[in-house]
Amino acid sequence: SDVVMWTAMIVAYAQAGDTLDARSVFDRMPARSSVTWNAMVAAYAFNANATSALAVFKLMDLEGVPATKISFICALDACSSGSLLAAGKTIHANAIDSDLGDDLPVANAIINMYARCRDLERAKQKFSSMPKKNLVSWSAMVSAYAHCGHSREGFETFQAMQLEGLRATEVTLCSVLAAASTSHFAPSEARLLQDLISSSGCRSDSSVATALVSMHGRSARLATAREIFDATREKNVVLWSATIGIYADNGLFDAAMELFFRMCLEGVHPNDVTFVSILSASAHAGDLSNARQWFFSVATDFGVAYTRDHYVCMADMLARSGLMDQARELVGDMPFVPDSCSWKTVLAGCLVAGSLKQAERVACSVIECEPEDSSSYIMLSNIYSAAKD
Repeated sequence: SDVVMWTAMIVAYAQAGDTLDARSVFDRMPARSSVTWNAMVAAYAFNANATSALAVFKLMDLEGVPATKISFICALDACSSGSLLAAGKTIHANAIDSDLGDDLPVANAIINMYARCRDLERAKQKFSSMPKKNLVSWSAMVSAYAHCGHSREGFETFQAMQLEGLRATEVTLCSVLAAASTSHFAPSEARLLQDLISSSGCRSDSSVATALVSMHGRSARLATAREIFDATREKNVVLWSATIGIYADNGLFDAAMELFFRMCLEGVHPNDVTFVSILSASAHAGDLSNARQWFFSVATDFGVAYTRDHYVCMADMLARSGLMDQARELVGDMPFVPDSCSWKTVLAGCLVAGSLKQAERVACSVIECEPEDSSSYIMLSNIYSAAKD
């Protein structure tokens, strides 16, 4: 039918990232089905336009079109940050009013929404009250704990999930490994987690291997991390970059560079994350000249687009080397709007170098970015105190 064809066009435009044409098709449709409305909400949500997604969901209600479970799932998916928590709570209430609050896919979407909005308590309440749970429910709760920084609870939930006889997916395993990385699990706990992953048959998956490498690397278990890297048959650029990164983070410049050159020889093209690790390794080695060469090589020799992190890494090293003017100019002139994190990195370098006057200037830039952040004023106060001493 015509409605099906028009809806298919909306989906096609959305998948291509063209929400303007998708909306144009939607607005010109002589008739719309609930599937069409859902497609438009999903189009905006898929392309990270939460405001428009929620506006269409609200318009759907005003037009008298009953929301389906897909409608609620798409709208909940659009609520992906703390600023949208109020909207997410309203959608949750609407789902309950529509007798869909305990529908399994909708309930799972509610848990994910609260997790992304960092409302862990409501995510836990929803999970506990669910009359039925499936693998997605358990995985969502593990991810919720990991996302909110509650790594222990995430690991315990993962273990409880195993006792329920549910086999974890790669996504679940990556979530629990991310949680383990942030809390620096003891070697025995890390080994237990690794054994559970091996028994699941997912260890050879590159995303799981990457998460394992990161977990061991952040706890300085580099030999174990390297064993996992070497044992992984299909190594993608993410795994290579993660392994280079753990060497860089642990100050092993030569090992990081050796692996980088091996990566290139094996025909794997480095990406922007790879070069963040290379610049970080140069910073740990205190080799400013080498860092400059790699910074310019990112685009000229490898054709990789610069990111904010590349500039910030380079500015940090310039500041730590006492070249504060160059560090400030690099951040101020980079093709990205400097945020508070960028300036705080330069500020840390200024303080390490003992340049209080430059630190004062940079601290003012931090305050301009985040005037309501009290930590910026505390840093400035500390600078003045140090200057008096």
